[in-house]
Amino acid sequence: MDLPASPAPHGDGRPLALVVESETGRRIETADLLAGAGFEVLEAWSAQTAFRQIERHGMLRLVVVDADLRGAETRFALVHEIARHRPDLALIALSDGPSPAPGALPEGVRFAVKPLTPALAREALGHLSG
Repeated sequence: MDLPASPAPHGDGRPLALVVESETGRRIETADLLAGAGFEVLEAWSAQTAFRQIERHGMLRLVVVDADLRGAETRFALVHEIARHRPDLALIALSDGPSPAPGALPEGVRFAVKPLTPALAREALGHLSG
């Protein structure tokens, strides 16, 4: 069973990212890619745990969200909620499904087909560092 991350990250200077994915294998794979790119990574497996992590970690910089998260009302619903509550966060929406129609995502949200690639993880880190 998944356990919530500790209330305080290690604080080793790496930017903090959150992976929101209900499929454990994909969540671990995405978290590993982000860690390999230089992020400190938290995980969430539902919208509820995602918001708990977002509220708990004010230093969060990036959220990678499964656009088709199980239990969500509509596709991209969680992405819109996060963007509304924390417009300061960089967001990447991942999906196995089709690309979103123009205007379907909040401004500045990046869309990518699953799985997250190492190149996109490094690009996200470069964008936050630059």
